[in-house]
Amino acid sequence: MKAAVLVLGLTLLTSCGGGGTVGTLQLSFQPQGLQPPTVLRSGVVFLGDSIFGGWDLDAEFPGRGYVNGGMFGFRTDQLLALLPEVLSGKKVCHGLEGNSDFPLSCAQLSQPPATIVLFAGWNDMIQSVPEDVIVFNLRTIVDRAHAQGVEVVLCVPYRWDSSHLAPWMQPFTPTAALFPYSPTELPLDAELRATLFTPVADFDSMLYGRAAYTTDGLHPNHVGYAALHGALPPLQ
Repeated sequence: MKAAVLVLGLTLLTSCGGGGTVGTLQLSFQPQGLQPPTVLRSGVVFLGDSIFGGWDLDAEFPGRGYVNGGMFGFRTDQLLALLPEVLSGKKVCHGLEGNSDFPLSCAQLSQPPATIVLFAGWNDMIQSVPEDVIVFNLRTIVDRAHAQGVEVVLCVPYRWDSSHLAPWMQPFTPTAALFPYSPTELPLDAELRATLFTPVADFDSMLYGRAAYTTDGLHPNHVGYAALHGALPPLQ
């Protein structure tokens, strides 16, 4: 007997210059009586970009065995492409190819993860990806994880500190056309909070306006990471 396929039309209308996007998410369900066996899941994967990639999870969460899936420079669409292997536990990668401090490494998990802590969006915004596309990608990651019984904690990008910029961030100033988010705005926050049924970690209240918490106005130092830890809900 073939599996019945349910096609869900997901209409997303977000405020970004008056525009919006429409996407379709396809999920396959087995007919009654042919349910697949329950997948045994345990553990937590931190999935995201260099914000998570630079986090020493073993030092910050000793003895918990959390897996770092922070991919330096990755956008939300690139993380979405990695999601099937992360959800299955077959491959979770971390780091940056050729980087001596955070070399690229991949691991296979003993069991698929039960929880994903998700942080992404800054690389999209720096590369001028439209806000509605970023929100759609993040929503899709959350929806597909939920469809496989995986909990998601969404960490909304916080405001960056324009008074504490590193040279690599120039010319991404509040007035630059390539970087339309000012230090007084909280990018993506309202759109994501209004539409997702998943816990949201309030990183912004921990980091905004605190230059001593970051190395360049964006990437946390050890004090900043301790603050992010305090913003997370209880994990496994």
